[in-house]
Amino acid sequence: IYAEGDQAYVDKNYRLAGEKYREASQMLEPFFDRIESVFEETLAAAQEAFEAGDPSEAVRLFDLAVAITPGHREAEAGLVRARNLESVLSLVEQGNRYEADLELDAAKLAFENALTLDPLWDPAARGLERIKGAIKNLSFEQRMTEGFDALYAADFESARAAFNAARILNPSSREPADGLLQVDQEVRLADIRRLENEANSLIQAEQWESSIIVYEDILDIDADLQFAQEGLA
Repeated sequence: IYAEGDQAYVDKNYRLAGEKYREASQMLEPFFDRIESVFEETLAAAQEAFEAGDPSEAVRLFDLAVAITPGHREAEAGLVRARNLESVLSLVEQGNRYEADLELDAAKLAFENALTLDPLWDPAARGLERIKGAIKNLSFEQRMTEGFDALYAADFESARAAFNAARILNPSSREPADGLLQVDQEVRLADIRRLENEANSLIQAEQWESSIIVYEDILDIDADLQFAQEGLA
């Protein structure tokens, strides 16, 4: 009917055009009162489809909601998110697969890319948080392993550095403190062994005064060491 009004207008039959336009307007009037309710129903259905992970239905319904009420901020934002949903779901699925295969860096990148497309997609945010925790734990275990390897190799500086790094990664863990305590004990024992060998060499060379100083140094480290007490006596 509206098209007939247009044609009458083109034909300069203005009276008929006016009648057709009025008739079309009257036909629309019953729908005006339904606009708000239909919009709310459509928006709710769109959100349900989105949360259910149905990209095509979410796009269709958000697009309809925007068409019903152009400029509605929530509907337009939902349409943007819905258009990215398929890619976001694919990236999250990739992230989960990489995580299961312990490819943590690849999983982290997949979740980050998903959040770039949709910063509000909770499964991606939770996945990224989970991966960051796993990477942190892995780094912690690596630092602890490096610390004990260096300790067994008598590389005390490297061992101390590794245990301190592990403590920064996980301040609540007692393991780095235990490792540092072992470092201190090994350094102490190494110093005692070195001084004991030095004292024995001085005694064999009959350098009594020097050997006294060395035994006193040993007893400064541990006053209860019997060999040093006897050697000093």
